[in-house]
Amino acid sequence: LAPVTGSVENLVNLQQLKDVYKAGSLPKIFVFARDKYQLKQFAKAYQQPSMITPKYLPTSSYFMIKDAESEQVLIDFDEYSKLSCDPNRGNYFKFDTTGLPQERYFKIFIKAEYPDGTVDIIDTAKVFKIIR
Repeated sequence: LAPVTGSVENLVNLQQLKDVYKAGSLPKIFVFARDKYQLKQFAKAYQQPSMITPKYLPTSSYFMIKDAESEQVLIDFDEYSKLSCDPNRGNYFKFDTTGLPQERYFKIFIKAEYPDGTVDIIDTAKVFKIIR
């Protein structure tokens, strides 16, 4: 995988995030990242592989979980919410839903700190619910 740069606007999205999780589950969520505007290559090759191939975020990238209604932060950006990286699928994280309140909706945010000093906090606009 290639790295994403801080100098280019990036597209960050979540994959394999379900709408509902049972309390006590341990979901694995993949973070898909790539350059938002791909450089056009004037070759006869098909352009789609560069659009669907993930890139990895910097090693200092984190996730945060907020309550969707009250905006209370339940899991904050810290060393325990660091993103991991799979060499083929890109960044991912696992979180334990045991400590989260049940029958509530939550939002996920991603924070990436680039080596050039740029810090991006991305609202993924994804919402999920924890059920009993």
